Amino acid sequence: MLDAVLSTENLIEKLLTKFGSPEDEDLSEWNRQDPKFHAKPGSRHQNISYLKMMNEINFREARMRTKQGELVPISICGSSTGCHCSKRKYRLSDFDELGPGVNLYFKMLKYFSMCFFIFCLISIPSVLIFISGDGYANEDMKAASIIMKTSLGNMDEFETNTCSFTMIGDSYPAASSMKFKCSGSNYLIKEFKQLGLAYKEKTCTGLGKKMSVSTLDRCTVGQMSSTEKEKAIIATFNTNCVGKAECEMPLDYKSMFTDECNQEIVRRKAGKIFYGPPKVFGMAVCEKDGVMMAGKKLTRQTASLIIVGTDILISVIFTISLFRLRWYEDLVERDR
Repeated sequence: MLDAVLSTENLIEKLLTKFGSPEDEDLSEWNRQDPKFHAKPGSRHQNISYLKMMNEINFREARMRTKQGELVPISICGSSTGCHCSKRKYRLSDFDELGPGVNLYFKMLKYFSMCFFIFCLISIPSVLIFISGDGYANEDMKAASIIMKTSLGNMDEFETNTCSFTMIGDSYPAASSMKFKCSGSNYLIKEFKQLGLAYKEKTCTGLGKKMSVSTLDRCTVGQMSSTEKEKAIIATFNTNCVGKAECEMPLDYKSMFTDECNQEIVRRKAGKIFYGPPKVFGMAVCEKDGVMMAGKKLTRQTASLIIVGTDILISVIFTISLFRLRWYEDLVERDR
């Protein structure tokens, strides 16, 4: 019953019985060199050799030679792959006996790892500039937002619109004011965009540069019957608001609007609001004043030069490294 058990020895015995043993291969010499071999004369175990098997494995599989000349399995952490260098002693590798293909492969991995580490260091100024943006300031993406903030997409728009309104109170025709404020960091009011009486129930819509508002045509700057009054509105805006993050623009309705527009305001104050409520809308263009990098403010032009300059530098270094890699590979070939 025990003979029917498929043990390792029985399996080998059956395979030798089925396929036979090579007539021209004599393993007696291998067995004599093996101190652990104790087969009886005439036994089929004389047709196999552990020593020969290990010899085949050592020469067929990846092995490295120790200082004593022994072939041992290559250690994952304890072996040296060498590196691409002009000095031969740094090019020496424990993989030399495996042939040039394996040797050059591991040297190439180490070479490009160092190249891309250098590229990361060169890119640090660009990453700092990208982080200073606020394109994803309102995004709640947790871990993903950290990666996105290091990209160019975080820079957001350098120009955006801001919209404001003021109700014409009971103190009319006394002057009032309208407050403009740029949203986001480092934005300053650049120029006047629009001001006019509200049109029906229209309000400010859109975001960024696409923000707009519909106002009554005949009482909107750019379409009034008096260009002098339009110039006065723009001049007042420029004096009080341009170059500031937020401001209050004084509104003198009698001097800024035409008689036709003032009559429309009186009708609206009396409850005739077919064309809209007694409200004035205004829009201004905000421009980012600069870009922050590690607490230092840079102009947009300087930031652009830094970003483009680092990209060009990385491209040049990478191109040179490819030609240099070919030169190093030739050195390894000559070392054989």
